[in-house]
Amino acid sequence: MPAPYRAKTAYDDGAAYDAHRHGSFRHRLIRRKEDAALAEYISHLGADNMLLLDVACGTGNALRVACGMGAAAIGLDVSLGMLRSVPEKVGDAERGVALVVGDAEHLPFADAAFDCVSAFRLIAHLPPQVCDTVMQELARTTSDAVILTHNHSVCLEYAVRRLLGLFKSRSRRKAAHPAVTVGQMRAQLRRAGLRLETLRFVAPLWQEECIVLARKRP
Repeated sequence: MPAPYRAKTAYDDGAAYDAHRHGSFRHRLIRRKEDAALAEYISHLGADNMLLLDVACGTGNALRVACGMGAAAIGLDVSLGMLRSVPEKVGDAERGVALVVGDAEHLPFADAAFDCVSAFRLIAHLPPQVCDTVMQELARTTSDAVILTHNHSVCLEYAVRRLLGLFKSRSRRKAAHPAVTVGQMRAQLRRAGLRLETLRFVAPLWQEECIVLARKRP
């Protein structure tokens, strides 16, 4: 059984999560950037007849975008509490969505079962030793593409986070939120059998998050 860590246990109230994530201008800006990049990538891949798996789907934001473009989708999350909020978020597109409780480290699907696998706000919440395992599962279950967010280290937000971490006790320092350079990101994708095709920075120079389109390597 996979060992628990904060990302598996801290998110169980969908309404509270949405209030936090979309209650400030900064978070609303990030969400708009995520939505726009996801829509662009899905359009590039071809939404018609697409079957998408959204891993760690939370309250269903990526599902809303994908199904609104005509894709069929399965949302997977470790938290039943988060999944309960999906129908309200997805709305009229709900008929194109199925929901599954499951763990990103052991996705309960066959190899290449989906045209595309997405994972927003997941990788940055994983302990470093788990990242490769999850990335390999994302790659295993797609026949073509993976869309995910990652944290990059060449930005002001990461520098401030590191500086503040110096004043915390070792026990209070977060093991998650790993940030990497673009080169390290490429290497991580390569280990999973993927290649980086496109990368969008949410806010270059000052914000950590970037949105990645990766494709299966031949």
